[in-house]
Amino acid sequence: MAISKCGRCGEKTPKPEVCSSCKRAVCHRCIYASKKVNRKDIRRLVMCKDCWTDMARRKEYRHATKSKEDTGFM
Repeated sequence: MAISKCGRCGEKTPKPEVCSSCKRAVCHRCIYASKKVNRKDIRRLVMCKDCWTDMARRKEYRHATKSKEDTGFM
């Protein structure tokens, strides 16, 4: 397992997660909120503390649902 740097605070972390809004790899301490999009879905949405302060990004996060491309229906 490779140790990488957090994109927000600069600390070393063994398992960074990618923020859904800004696409930065953040450590566990810099994650403000995370949720699964669907019960059976593996994908998680993660919001870092910087993106949580932006109201437009927070609204997108709160209203995120599974897209039509993920379900296979068009």
